[in-house]
Amino acid sequence: MSQHYTLATYRVVPGKEDAFVRRWHELASIFISLPNPPHWGVLVRSTRDPTLFHSFGPWDKAEHIAAMRTSPEALAAFKSLQELCIEMMPGDYEVVAHVRVHEGKRK
Repeated sequence: MSQHYTLATYRVVPGKEDAFVRRWHELASIFISLPNPPHWGVLVRSTRDPTLFHSFGPWDKAEHIAAMRTSPEALAAFKSLQELCIEMMPGDYEVVAHVRVHEGKRK
């Protein structure tokens, strides 16, 4: 079974970064209430450009992502996020390769 991810890039209007993070948390709350939610979600911000964010999370099936994309609540939350953005690029992805790295003992 392949694992599916959503990955979005957001370019936020300068000065709206804190509001964007709050609204992203609102979107996360909506995802939690979905019949088939993602396993988890992460929002990261560039350390060089505080207006550049990426969010991602794993889903069990592509159909679950498609259902989320048609949810009226999720669509409203995305619209709310988009109001704070210069650019918003959501996408759906599947894992095609994975490398597991174990940290060994350091001497």
